[in-house]
Amino acid sequence: PMASCQSLNVIEAGLRDLMQNSVPFGGKIIILGGDFRQVLPIVRHGSCIAQVNASLKRSSLWALFQKFQLNQNMRVKEDEKKFSKWLLQLGDESLSTVNGEIQLPP
Repeated sequence: PMASCQSLNVIEAGLRDLMQNSVPFGGKIIILGGDFRQVLPIVRHGSCIAQVNASLKRSSLWALFQKFQLNQNMRVKEDEKKFSKWLLQLGDESLSTVNGEIQLPP
């Protein structure tokens, strides 16, 4: 599961304390990776809204990060590109539906 914004806040405060300054993350470079559409943080007994609100993208620290986007997935083989594209469309909710159902690729 993805780390929650609480985790990021604890790390940020800890680094400021450790480095003895008030610069965000103690002035250290922090690298995060992943696809935020894949996994939400776990919120015990929480609703879907609570899970989204606990995500890193909802943290006040999120604005401090410089975001980079992967242009080419080096791990996807040529024959898997169609399925990879389908998964992205599924995550973006841009697939067409028939009677509210999504057709799985062959």
